[in-house]
Amino acid sequence: MMAHLSKVVPDLRQLVAVDQKFILFSRAWCVAELVEASMSEIPQNVEIYSNRPFRANDAEALHIYAKLAKLTVQDCKASRKEDKDAILARIPDIPRFDAKLLEIIFGTYGLLSQKFVGFGLLDAAVRTARRSLEVVRSNTDNKNGTTE
Repeated sequence: MMAHLSKVVPDLRQLVAVDQKFILFSRAWCVAELVEASMSEIPQNVEIYSNRPFRANDAEALHIYAKLAKLTVQDCKASRKEDKDAILARIPDIPRFDAKLLEIIFGTYGLLSQKFVGFGLLDAAVRTARRSLEVVRSNTDNKNGTTE
């Protein structure tokens, strides 16, 4: 839908309103729309319930960070199983999708890049690099006709 809208609505932007417990990132439709908007080069802005940065010594913030750093679309939920199945069926490469999702959240210009202070964004970068490596290996294996 976002790809279609980007073609028919001039100056389209996506505003991401994040709930207090960050449940938005556990919903399959939501993360699918985030990635599709990013891939369609739609500018994205985020609004969070609090403007304060998350600190590493805050247990709640640490829980949220850990949940987001391990995020994969396969673990996301939908109201109906058929919805989740349809979303996953439209994603040709789930590891690549997950890597893009982490980039959208934690990347240099990511939605939450300025919110986590002292969490070691390097950790998120390492996770993204690992997932990217999985994508490259998967593509190489597919081109060579081998599977693991």
